[in-house]
Amino acid sequence: SLPARGIAVASVGYRLAGEAQFPDPAEDIRAAIRWVRTQAQRFLLDGSRIAGWGSSAGAYLMTMAALAGDGPLGRPVGDAQQVS
Repeated sequence: SLPARGIAVASVGYRLAGEAQFPDPAEDIRAAIRWVRTQAQRFLLDGSRIAGWGSSAGAYLMTMAALAGDGPLGRPVGDAQQVS
């Protein structure tokens, strides 16, 4: 199993096209990444080592989050907006 190999998994939800317009779903992914980083110590994780995976829109949004840098794509959402 992944946890037995030291790998934690977080499943991330994001708003779909009927709920929000781009770039809001990408900001949802970025908020989830920030949450994982801020909670890393609580779950004994290394918050500097995060990998993303997705299929279809999830893959696109994760790619956008990974390549966007620290600046907002749209209106940032979630807590810990100062976290990269």
